[in-house]
Amino acid sequence: MSIGVLAMKKRVFVVGSGSIGTGVIRMLLEIKDKYDLDIFFTKKNPIPDCAPHVNALVNKGACFTPYQESREKFRDLGIDTTDTLEELLPNVHVIIDCTEKGVGLVMKRNFYEKLPKSIGILGQGSEDGFGVPYVYYLADDYLTLKRREGQNFVQVKSCNTTAISALIYSLCLKNNLADPGDFLNGRISLLRRDADVGQKKGAIRAPKISKQNPEDQPFGTHQAKDAYNLFKEVMSIELDIRSKALKLNSPFMHVVDFNFTFASRVVYEDILYHLGVYPLVALTDKESTDEIFGFGRDNGFIGHLFNQVIVPSVGIEVYGNELSGWAFTPQDGNSILSSVAAALSFIYPDNYLEIMKHFLRPPYIFTTV
Repeated sequence: MSIGVLAMKKRVFVVGSGSIGTGVIRMLLEIKDKYDLDIFFTKKNPIPDCAPHVNALVNKGACFTPYQESREKFRDLGIDTTDTLEELLPNVHVIIDCTEKGVGLVMKRNFYEKLPKSIGILGQGSEDGFGVPYVYYLADDYLTLKRREGQNFVQVKSCNTTAISALIYSLCLKNNLADPGDFLNGRISLLRRDADVGQKKGAIRAPKISKQNPEDQPFGTHQAKDAYNLFKEVMSIELDIRSKALKLNSPFMHVVDFNFTFASRVVYEDILYHLGVYPLVALTDKESTDEIFGFGRDNGFIGHLFNQVIVPSVGIEVYGNELSGWAFTPQDGNSILSSVAAALSFIYPDNYLEIMKHFLRPPYIFTTV
């Protein structure tokens, strides 16, 4: 498809087609015809076993666009192309970078900062400092403000940062966004899965403690630091939160062990109510990651759940002014949802939240799992 044919379409370019990129592509393809979208994507390395994946996305309606340097090698794999990434990037409306950790910042320096300011450019949670921090539903007013000020770089927060932020927002900040109320502190332990299902690298043989890096202190690990920075920048709230992390030899889901302390007494029924009315939290009676993962595989869109966090009611305990509980993170799913929302905010700034209602229902979002 040549650039000249695309004049009337809204062009979205997804850089990287791994687990996050593929999810973003598939969700945008669901609404491409209704909202006049053309979806382009690229893959860096022309290895033989990538051809079925690329062809599957093309058959769904996406357009593959390689780097100039790898164009002929992809053609040798039987993947024909018209334009290259370098040719197309200046002519798109939104770029969603879904590359591996560190690559997005390199792409920002080498490519994105040279593009017109009218293009919205999104990076993922691993790319610290990429742009305006964003989590769908929590930071839409702030994103709108910054977009109107001319800022076009956005950083979509990671899946565990999103899960932590959703828990705090739904339970602690629901009434007055300028005041954390009687929330005193949060202590969070993250039990992270290793490699995603289908990934060739990243699996471990036994549980492994995550190191606490100096740049993340005094928050423990980066997830609490990122959540702190999100609330500070977006809502001018400084929270006392810390996290630590342990990677498990399991491919299913991340688990969040959260402990919140309040100035006043916690009521169990109030906790369930506020979790239940928050539209991106799902409650569940299930107790294991494989059960919830299996539910998503069987009932979710492309086998995913896109809720920001899933909370088992059986794990919620209250002790006076303390709240303890467990939660499951639909890894990638919540970041994919935020990526789609942020992209649409640049294309349809006046009604993107209305468009996003398409995804606030099964098979994307569930109230119970």
